[in-house]
Amino acid sequence: MRLAAHRLYALLGLSLFLAVPVLARAETGITIKGGAVHLWDNTQNVDGTSRDFDATSNSTYAIGWEHRRRNGAAFGMEYLSYHNDFTPPASPDTGLARTHVLQFVARKYFDRAPVVHPFFGMGIGTSQTTVSYDTPTSYTKYDWSLALQLNGGVEFRIDNNFAFSAELKGLYVDVDSNHYNPSSTGLFLGASVLF
Repeated sequence: MRLAAHRLYALLGLSLFLAVPVLARAETGITIKGGAVHLWDNTQNVDGTSRDFDATSNSTYAIGWEHRRRNGAAFGMEYLSYHNDFTPPASPDTGLARTHVLQFVARKYFDRAPVVHPFFGMGIGTSQTTVSYDTPTSYTKYDWSLALQLNGGVEFRIDNNFAFSAELKGLYVDVDSNHYNPSSTGLFLGASVLF
């Protein structure tokens, strides 16, 4: 019975994703976003010792492209980059944890008004993190991990070729408990060119 219910929900979700036309034409878009992400855990182990990370990221941006079908389904790729400072051992200086994420993404856009298009989506890809500090000794650690994303937001169409968006994004990175984990929730504002 449970398996049948899961299949029913999957089919319902797929039909919502692929059904009703919402766009006048198929199009391709390039989007640049800026914002901030908040770590799910800002006290984490680095080189075997607990460290306090800044909860909010710095230098946070995303660049993506997607192809949108007339039914509102969109498929593409997105690159996300951010970093968080932390306090290294026995030093007034700060350490740095950089995160780079590259994902395949899928979104569904809905037509609620000529200008307003709510959307939700998901992504899967890889995350590369670099954790480093220079004092009292030099330390650098690299990790590659699976990264999953859920997102939702609203796009505001200025005309057929330009749009602005606001997006809430949840990023889960699958790392072992002894490594820095950049899993986070972020809020982004974006601008898109559509052609």
